Amino acid sequence: MANDSISEEPLAQLSAIQTWMQTSLIDPQKEEEASRITHYISPVKNMTVQERLAIYQRAYYSRLIECMHGQFKALLYTLGNELFDDFSRMYLKKIPSSSPSLAHLGEQFPAFLQEIRPDKAAPETWVNFMIAMAQFEVDLYRIFDQEGSEGKRFANELTKDENLTIQACFSLHQYPFEVNRYYQEVAAENKPEITAAYKTYVAFVRTNYQVYVIPLTEVQYILLGSIKQGKTISTALKGLVEQYNLIPEKVTKRWLEWKKDWIQKGFFLVQQE
Repeated sequence: MANDSISEEPLAQLSAIQTWMQTSLIDPQKEEEASRITHYISPVKNMTVQERLAIYQRAYYSRLIECMHGQFKALLYTLGNELFDDFSRMYLKKIPSSSPSLAHLGEQFPAFLQEIRPDKAAPETWVNFMIAMAQFEVDLYRIFDQEGSEGKRFANELTKDENLTIQACFSLHQYPFEVNRYYQEVAAENKPEITAAYKTYVAFVRTNYQVYVIPLTEVQYILLGSIKQGKTISTALKGLVEQYNLIPEKVTKRWLEWKKDWIQKGFFLVQQE
């Protein structure tokens, strides 16, 4: 049956073109012979093939760096455009975009910054802050695309503890700096300064397609982590009492306050029976 499949030759040619184009865009400094470029790009009047290719290269990186600007707004403020763009170009060359979607473009940026940090022998505060800020913005950006609980039955103040369960679009994080406060200050255009090292805890939650960043204490962070792992409320509270040598009655009272606040913020669903 001659017509039951597409000829492999055109597909192979298309694959070769795509591979060459991606390589050329990723490494714009690479020297190539004009004869090779003209194999894929046609010359035009008053412009060489190298100049035509350079237009695509500049546009490609400009678009990707523009996306990095959008994802790392606070880090961009911290570093300034020139240094941020330099780091972004280095990152995109080493870890080129491999997805049709740009949603995951910066996923590995914090790890990349950690890898190339110039102060490995004697870590400096500003570099540690830069990496922590990048990680915060990756974590925050991720929550937008995460599968959520919109349309599900959210808990209310009458929901019993044993019927509470953490909703799907919820995550817990700790950072070595007050990156959440710094991020909010940048968003408000208040020109914040890099803070001293200080361990902080936050929860990210998306409710009705609105993302919230909730500051937590260490005790709250540990409690919510236990609940998220599947422990019952009573077991999680008991573990908290034992770990921090707390008074049970006071913990129970604080839990009722936290529960009311967290239900209003959309942390919990009603557990399906």
